[in-house]
Amino acid sequence: MSVDEQHNAGPDHQVRRIVVAMAPNPPADAPAATDRLREDLGYESVRLIELTIALERAFGLPPLPPAELAGVRRVGDVEALIRRQIGPDDSRRISTDDSRRISTDDSRRISTDGRGEGR
Repeated sequence: MSVDEQHNAGPDHQVRRIVVAMAPNPPADAPAATDRLREDLGYESVRLIELTIALERAFGLPPLPPAELAGVRRVGDVEALIRRQIGPDDSRRISTDDSRRISTDDSRRISTDGRGEGR
């Protein structure tokens, strides 16, 4: 996908890239909106916290309220949550540089205190 196509794909595409990059059991193909974070992608509680931190950082969001996170079960729920947080003006969309940094072969993991390992 070209940089222009990626930028035009919007936040949903970028959310899916992050979800797959951090998934303990990433799917062979692109994840579906109906894929369950725990059962299908192997996320557990600590890894879900790390995913939340990665999304907050990638989209320049303040800490997500626990009440907003309570019903998030599927990839589509994560996409909807981020769309609600960034609003109609998606100027907080992840930058192309950040998008390249977050990839499925990225071996760095975000620790539970919010700092990347090795820093």
